[in-house]
Amino acid sequence: MSATHANSVPPAALPLAARQLDAPARLRYATLVRNAATQRAVRDRFGLACDDEALQRLAGMFDIPGWVQGAISLADALFLYEMVRCVRPARVIEVGVAWGASTSVILFGLADTPAGPVPLVDALGGEAGAALPAVHAFDLHPYCYFARSTPVGSGVQALVPHLARAVQFHTRQTAHEAGAMFAADPWGSGAERGESGRGGLGRGGVRLALIDADHRHPCPTADLLALLPALAPGAWVVLHDIQLPRLAREHEMETGQRVPWNEHGAQHLFDHWPFEKFAGCAEDGAGRGGAPEGPRIGGSNIGAIRIPADRPITARDLKPIIGLPWETAPPERAAALLRAD
Repeated sequence: MSATHANSVPPAALPLAARQLDAPARLRYATLVRNAATQRAVRDRFGLACDDEALQRLAGMFDIPGWVQGAISLADALFLYEMVRCVRPARVIEVGVAWGASTSVILFGLADTPAGPVPLVDALGGEAGAALPAVHAFDLHPYCYFARSTPVGSGVQALVPHLARAVQFHTRQTAHEAGAMFAADPWGSGAERGESGRGGLGRGGVRLALIDADHRHPCPTADLLALLPALAPGAWVVLHDIQLPRLAREHEMETGQRVPWNEHGAQHLFDHWPFEKFAGCAEDGAGRGGAPEGPRIGGSNIGAIRIPADRPITARDLKPIIGLPWETAPPERAAALLRAD
């Protein structure tokens, strides 16, 4: 269904619930229907049936203003939304926020899981009866890189204001602070207790994370290594922009202008990950194994890698990735992680 046709589909031709969507949302719904293979890829992985009503709900929520740059695409949002709904994590770490479109998708998914909503704020006691939100989003910058007067995460108030209390933004902080913060639970609640038996999150803690920060190699790999102390055995890590070089190449061919974001970090980490992984699908349903330049990219710019459940990960496991040509010199504490044996 072409975008033009989708925009002209009469409400009577849509599923009953989708008829209640306004015209822009119906167009988004049609896009999601064309990318239903991405929903199927995620839900098949977890042994769940597809859910057309979920496409309708996401279409109604994901209304990104035209001035926002670099936001996750609708097809990629579908992958992330379904990962959240299927994993049902008690805690999610996001590294790289900008306007907060992906943050909003994570929150929306937590409130819309098939088995019922995940508790979005846990009252963990502590010195002042502190509560721990479900989502912790980390960004090096306090303001959007494309709009310096706009605080990072502003999109949450625009898209899902009723869920805003369930996220805490950590600005001027990175994956290193995230890994340290959730390596141990400061409240000692024992929530999601690690295998070591330590109270709190420990190595048994966070079961879902998103890395979408600096895409230059080796930064995504360094971010992953920094997060490892917080991640549970068997945790999933979603990687965005795993086809960024293809997008850059296609943009340059269409416009004749070179772009500065032809960055391979996420692609290298995903393509060379030595353990379980899978990605979203191109818009026609073809996956990353199909013709590389044929199908529309759809949801194939996002994927997920899994931390093994039976053994720890170290930099030694990732040496073939780390050894690929670097596109930037990371900060020293990141470089130290990459050098570690």
